[in-house]
Amino acid sequence: MPSITATYCSLPRLAQLLIDFGVSAIALGLAYVLRFEGQIPTPYMAQLWLLLPVVLGLRLLFRTVGGLHHQLWRYVGMRDAVDVAIAVTLGTVCIVLVAKFALGIPLPWGVVAHDWWLNLVGYVGTRMLRRLHAERAPARIKTVERTRVLLVGAGQAGNMVAKEIQGTSSHLDVIGFVDDDRFKFRSRVQGVDVLGRTQDIPWLVAHHQIDEIILCTPSATEKELRRILAYCHETRAKVKTLPGLRDLITGHVELTKIREVQIEDLLNRDPITFDRAAALE
Repeated sequence: MPSITATYCSLPRLAQLLIDFGVSAIALGLAYVLRFEGQIPTPYMAQLWLLLPVVLGLRLLFRTVGGLHHQLWRYVGMRDAVDVAIAVTLGTVCIVLVAKFALGIPLPWGVVAHDWWLNLVGYVGTRMLRRLHAERAPARIKTVERTRVLLVGAGQAGNMVAKEIQGTSSHLDVIGFVDDDRFKFRSRVQGVDVLGRTQDIPWLVAHHQIDEIILCTPSATEKELRRILAYCHETRAKVKTLPGLRDLITGHVELTKIREVQIEDLLNRDPITFDRAAALE
């Protein structure tokens, strides 16, 4: 297990430490500003500067005791938020006790309350921002060539496929949707834009360098499927489709079940097979 010193010496951890220090310093200053409505009396301004190094030292102590230095901000969750709340609360209690009994400084309760919630919001907020940034711009694996995907249909099926790709796939990029509902144009599904209608597929594939088109239209009629496929076949992109409606109804869409378009997809029924042995009897 790495030591605390080694943990803080790594650049990401050091950056996190400095951010938390900045949050605590700003929180203390704002606590005095809010308590005195922007007009801090001279004695309390001196008190603020006297307490600042003590507060930062105690925040660092409880940050370490609470294990916050081990948190990976890009994966922060509810359990981490609880740990932050505990560390901030214990730190605040300790600051009040040290200020009163060690330094002889009675802290105004308004300052204490503001300092507590500002630290809590600041700590949790910075971690959540880091997580959101990591989710919006995931690190791409250089050794894997990513496939640019266009989804046809921005309804429930398209939403489920986009969510599944974004959550589990390391080689697929959802570039956009197409949908013939004009009210969905320029809307966003799972953070992805609806770029146009199905008739725009040839232009969109060329413009966005699309590698693969996935049909997310389980309720489309045979005529509609033929029309959409005609647009798709004007491009060099691979065309795939979803599994049956059963998976959509149960809410389970697995990327491994997305397959090439087959003739029975146009027939809306199973293909007819000829039993040669039975015919000869």
